[in-house]
Amino acid sequence: MPTHPLDPFDDSAQTRLARMGITDIQGNPNNEILPVYAGIYSTLFYEQAMDCYANPTTMTNITISLLELREIREYEHMFVFLCLQYDAMHIPIPDPVWWIAGNADIVREFMDAFTTRLCELVAESEGDP
Repeated sequence: MPTHPLDPFDDSAQTRLARMGITDIQGNPNNEILPVYAGIYSTLFYEQAMDCYANPTTMTNITISLLELREIREYEHMFVFLCLQYDAMHIPIPDPVWWIAGNADIVREFMDAFTTRLCELVAESEGDP
């Protein structure tokens, strides 16, 4: 059992992200690492979703929803939508993804890169969403 809360809004989340290289110690996004980080988790999400859903058009629909939210710059809503997708699959959101929830700048950059990579994966498997 953890000795500290796994709360993305406490001070430990910022320290964890800095240790991982996602941010500097002040919480500013590392723009070289963040796209790689988002790409890894986007690919993981894609694989988990493809294993979970019998109909591959579900991934297209998820991607379209993320693109619509990105178009109107609703990055926090994109993050909540992503969390809901994990919930629908009965898969816990990975801790390193959850830890970014308390930093709006990271959420914006992460969700932008996450969605870009997800679009690439869907395009490879089905054609452009």
